[in-house]
Amino acid sequence: MNKPAVGGWRLALWGVIVLAAAWFLYSVRAILPPFLLGWVIAIVLEPAVRWLRLRGMPRMAAVLLLTVVFFGLATLVVVKVSPIVAGQISSVRDQLVRVTQGLAEGDQKANIYTNWNPAVRAAPDGASAMVDDLLSRYGDQLTRAGLPSNRQAIVEQYVE
Repeated sequence: MNKPAVGGWRLALWGVIVLAAAWFLYSVRAILPPFLLGWVIAIVLEPAVRWLRLRGMPRMAAVLLLTVVFFGLATLVVVKVSPIVAGQISSVRDQLVRVTQGLAEGDQKANIYTNWNPAVRAAPDGASAMVDDLLSRYGDQLTRAGLPSNRQAIVEQYVE
């Protein structure tokens, strides 16, 4: 009968330890990412350091060499990738401006005063028709998410 009581205390002690660890991690969440990143880098580079040590290189020299190589490669990747990412962000911005302007201008087919014109009726559907199609397909999900679900609501909320 004493064994379950001891097991209960152990379980309670582990529960307190887990709660204390969770509280501590929550408290240091703002400063934890750099330490985690450093830990991951150390784990990734440790096999290479060990390999260089077995080949006769002093540990300090191996660590310095691998650190310089690692951060040099990381810098090279950032330098090579950042123009591509900047170009894509600029492209997305330009497309977003175009779509927003198209939404703000409205569709002549939706206007009752110009809809009678056969030239307006025969005109191919443009970007606004694509937007209307997307909104009709995903309107329910947008409404549930608290987002505007028709073109007029989008213009009122984001453009005007």
